Amino acid sequence: MQNLPGMLAGGMTSEDHSQHSDDRRTHCRAARCAINAQERLRSNMAQRIHENLAPKVIGALLRLQTVDQLQGDKPKRIQELFDTGLQLLTESVDESRRLMERLRPSILDDFGLVAAVEQMICRAVPDDKPAVVFQPSDCLPRLATSLELTAFRIIEESVANARRHSRGTRILLTLAIQDNQLCIEVRDWGIGFDPEAVPDHCLGLHELCHRAAVLGGRVEVVSVLGQGTRVTAWLPYLPAHGDR
Repeated sequence: MQNLPGMLAGGMTSEDHSQHSDDRRTHCRAARCAINAQERLRSNMAQRIHENLAPKVIGALLRLQTVDQLQGDKPKRIQELFDTGLQLLTESVDESRRLMERLRPSILDDFGLVAAVEQMICRAVPDDKPAVVFQPSDCLPRLATSLELTAFRIIEESVANARRHSRGTRILLTLAIQDNQLCIEVRDWGIGFDPEAVPDHCLGLHELCHRAAVLGGRVEVVSVLGQGTRVTAWLPYLPAHGDR
């Protein structure tokens, strides 16, 4: 048998081995990026707790401690401090619930992707423009846990970007299964931008791509100045329990 210079053990050519190594390195880089994205999310949550939740809890505690010291004296002042402390504690409870939902929406586990997206849209601040029109395909089935969570994060970030930057009047969000892939499209008709001119730390576009790549998917961003932006993600379809 002729000994071909490019043939390696196991019937793999040097070119095949090189391609395999490149694929593994690409996958590892994508996985590292995903881990980094998760760590940034946790860091953001810690910062929000520090800036929003902790001061309210501390403020409520100080006021209630003052109430304890003023018992029997200045009833009106005591009532004011008590009411303020109670309000701060109530706000703290609400904030903690929002933080927990932000880390992982319970509705995503209980009812799936469509319900979680609908809740996200409904919870938007009333004057938070542009409005989102959500059009999921009929009878979209439950998906694998990893796919639902990745899709939700991509949708969440894409919608937030459009609301924050597009200056348009509406956002169209579609969700469908096409050619054994979950297809997500977020489109606005705002001011648009030049994707090549966006720094790595802006808009979260690179994070979107890394999230999709971990599951073997991809993200395409098309934007034209003055005409708007379209973010499309394709993720390999995995049915419920498909990643267990």
